Amino acid sequence: MTAFLKSKSLVTETEYDGTEKAFDQTLVTGNSQVNELNSAAYSAKETNAGVYDETKTFYSDSQQGYNSVDTKLVIQPITLTLVNSKTYDGTTNTKGTIGFTGKIGNDDVSLVDGSVTGGIYADKNVGANKAVTYTIADSTLGGTNKANYILTVKGTGTITPKAITASFAEISKVYDGTINDVDENGAAVTSRTG
Repeated sequence: MTAFLKSKSLVTETEYDGTEKAFDQTLVTGNSQVNELNSAAYSAKETNAGVYDETKTFYSDSQQGYNSVDTKLVIQPITLTLVNSKTYDGTTNTKGTIGFTGKIGNDDVSLVDGSVTGGIYADKNVGANKAVTYTIADSTLGGTNKANYILTVKGTGTITPKAITASFAEISKVYDGTINDVDENGAAVTSRTG
């Protein structure tokens, strides 16, 4: 019988979390077409985001031919969330430092200077975890672990209340044994409005 070549692609997809990931071997053992490839599937453990694959060609006695199996491990980068905090100023513009959350452990990842040029809050009012649309450049992240992360323009921000200082005009009167205020003419006033 003439040998033939059949191709099969098996993919395990997961998300970066700083721990080792491995190809799901049950995709091989549970597949009748490639169940003779048990020891040949991609077996290395990987940590960083990326696509890791290995192609094996083997002869199948049961199928009387050659099979080609591509076993692939895909680790997707995770998204960092841009954040900002400012004091209420009546505008929707971000102010001060823009940072991010979502980094895993002690990973070395940072924003490149000038990579995030600002952002716009959904509204100007005080509140926490408000939606903010940021403006980011093409090259946004630095550090040895930057390939494990991505940034999007959708982030969050917090607007805190603005403190105000009140001042009052001084009032003086001649002691009269009461706690009553006096008007502009020095007459006793028991209440004031306005």
